[in-house]
Amino acid sequence: MLPVAAELGAAPWLEVDLSLDAAPGYRLQPLVAKAQARVVSPLARFGIISDIDDTIIQTGATNFLKHWRTVVANSAQSRTAFPGVSAFYRGLAAGAGGPETNPVFYVSSSPWNLFDLFERFMVLHDIPLGPILLKDFGLDETKWLTGGHEEYKLARIERVMAAFPQLPFVMIGDSGQRDAVIYEVAERRHPGRVLAVHIRDVTGGLLAAEAEAALAALAERGIPVTLAETLAPGAAQALAAGLIDAAAYEAVLAALRER
Repeated sequence: MLPVAAELGAAPWLEVDLSLDAAPGYRLQPLVAKAQARVVSPLARFGIISDIDDTIIQTGATNFLKHWRTVVANSAQSRTAFPGVSAFYRGLAAGAGGPETNPVFYVSSSPWNLFDLFERFMVLHDIPLGPILLKDFGLDETKWLTGGHEEYKLARIERVMAAFPQLPFVMIGDSGQRDAVIYEVAERRHPGRVLAVHIRDVTGGLLAAEAEAALAALAERGIPVTLAETLAPGAAQALAAGLIDAAAYEAVLAALRER
């Protein structure tokens, strides 16, 4: 669920009641449930927009069969977080309003079937929770098997940016798909709203020509960009820019040394 605006001092999560009373073509008893809505503090300095697949958790999203195995064998406990992710994201999220001052938005073209896996994985590895925007699974033109990855993710990112026009964003993704291209388009459409782009290299330095061009375009426009197998360069840039503190930076390096 997307965040809502907050009053000063409000808690970072708001419990909401949901009900389903009718659905076209179905006869059903009313259903009720509870959900959590992320409340964005007025003390937030920026937001974080992050990919999930092969950015914080290995899913093999660039390989259909590997990705499908993740869907059907969804065990959060059996998966390992990439080193430094927890410390880096917690460092970015922390601020004057507490450890969840700066909101994190997770945008992925993985199917909704993986929501529970991703949420549980984040809890197990102490990665800040946030709205998780996934894709419908199906065969029509708007669904996961047939819909365009780039168009889908860009639309969700722009929805987040439009919802919080006062916030600039740090964007984090990987080189396995088209995250660099998507983030470059988002920055071009929303100048001044992107603080940095960090791409985790999962392809051994072999970038598609479009990704190389996107990163070069961002750099030419003065947007800090990092491309590396680990988050160390991203953390160093964030420290220099005052987006994380020295303790968070050292925690990232410590996690990388322990891997």
